[in-house]
Amino acid sequence: MKGAIFIALNDMIVEKSGLAAWITILDQASLDGIYTATENYSDAELFKLVGVISSELNLDQEQTLCAFGEYLFDVLHNSHTMFADSKRNFFDFIGSID
Repeated sequence: MKGAIFIALNDMIVEKSGLAAWITILDQASLDGIYTATENYSDAELFKLVGVISSELNLDQEQTLCAFGEYLFDVLHNSHTMFADSKRNFFDFIGSID
């Protein structure tokens, strides 16, 4: 999983719940939270964060993933408008992002 996904998750939590919540989540997950956008990280690390976020915010994992999916789509669309605007639908857009 690209670091950009982890950075977007960080941004979403900070925007919605504050920096203290993100730090608590990282502590609970025993992670340092340092991500580089272009580096690859373990999918297991992302799912570990999702589990802790769900627990800390009293959400089930489906709610957490759905909220993050909506947030991430906006981030990707805003970051890659030239790709998004040229695609017919969501799946074509996602397929065009490496």
